Amino acid sequence: VLLGGPEERETSETLRFPNVNLVGRTSIRQTLGVLKHLDLVIGADTGFMHLAAATDRPTVTVFGPTPMLKWSHRYEPHTVILCPNRDIRQASATEIIQAARARLGI
Repeated sequence: VLLGGPEERETSETLRFPNVNLVGRTSIRQTLGVLKHLDLVIGADTGFMHLAAATDRPTVTVFGPTPMLKWSHRYEPHTVILCPNRDIRQASATEIIQAARARLGI
């Protein structure tokens, strides 16, 4: 499931993998409802990740320039990944996938 704001809709439509694209289509209340039913939420440090944590969903959150120590959920059931040089463009897909698999127990 892809979630995001209306400004991210065009970018979300370029992704080439099976998904349910709800980007720009849900209110905050609806987003909370969707998040509550997910096994895992993966994303960058955004409001969506804080909503996921508020609904007690496990998360893998990727941090770039935002202060990880201030904004991350460094407790169970959350995993935090800090990008090299605090540059989100240097995020490792392999590291994110490994963290997701570990969080899911697969």
